[in-house]
Amino acid sequence: MVSFIIPSYNRNSYLIQLLESVISQDYKNIEIIVVDDNSSDETESTMRNYAEQYPFIHYYRNKKNMGCGFNRGFGFNQSKGEYIVFADDDDYYTDNAFLSKCIKIFEQYDDLSFVSGLTYILIEKTGQKKKIPMNIRGYMEKAKYLENFSFKYSKPQSTFPTLFKRKSLELAGVKEMEMVNDVSIYMRMLLYGGAYILDDFIGVYRVHDNNITKSLTSDFIIENLDEKKYIFGKGKDQNVISDKNWMTKQFFLTISYFFSYSKTNISDLRKILKWGNENLSAEDAPKTAIIKSYLKGSFKKNLLFPAKQFVKKILKPKK
Repeated sequence: MVSFIIPSYNRNSYLIQLLESVISQDYKNIEIIVVDDNSSDETESTMRNYAEQYPFIHYYRNKKNMGCGFNRGFGFNQSKGEYIVFADDDDYYTDNAFLSKCIKIFEQYDDLSFVSGLTYILIEKTGQKKKIPMNIRGYMEKAKYLENFSFKYSKPQSTFPTLFKRKSLELAGVKEMEMVNDVSIYMRMLLYGGAYILDDFIGVYRVHDNNITKSLTSDFIIENLDEKKYIFGKGKDQNVISDKNWMTKQFFLTISYFFSYSKTNISDLRKILKWGNENLSAEDAPKTAIIKSYLKGSFKKNLLFPAKQFVKKILKPKK
């Protein structure tokens, strides 16, 4: 069985499109678990109708807003499938054979943690639809992928194009995870098995004004860094990560992404630099990475102060 876990909040029309694309899959041994985060739109009535029509659809509604991470974890605890898909309510599938293709690959390789397909990106403002590139195809061994995750080898777009093995998720401790976001899930899964990337475009990732990546906080980023620090430790213990600079590279990628996509201020910078100084070794201090990111202009448009003041106030040498 394949279990689809779908957190949802006030996206009734998007959710319907996703559900129809899942129901249309040619692989029929599925269950769909929708966790409604106390929506105020028509989601409740829509889901009660779907659950009545399709016995494999299970609907849960929170009494208050709990957030996507909690809802993914809750959905996983209710699921029964040998394989899991974490799907966001604003994405949908275009390939009805997506699941059957993934199952076929799992039957060919014993050590896989996940199988992913390629995706399109749909920019709602313009209606533009384009392919999202990935520089991986076929089988990828876990250590090779994890050691170079994101900075050499790209990751799948979100989690909806990926079929995860339940056993690997359990080994990775998904039930105890506080941050059940896509990067954390992929990295933890690579501690326990390899990956396979299909050569097929299987669905659409929708970009709109309410994407969660447009409203990240510095506290969320620090939680993300704590999670990567945990994975770094586990990776070294299990001989999956041998690069001593892995955490520094991930630190740079994380903060560069944050400053590129979220509104930031000097308080955000101070928090994140403080984390870097406390958690990275002296020679891996984050100052060079921050300066590089600034000079590249990756978050220049979001800063509220000029470069000279930035260098003077934030990047003072540590005494």
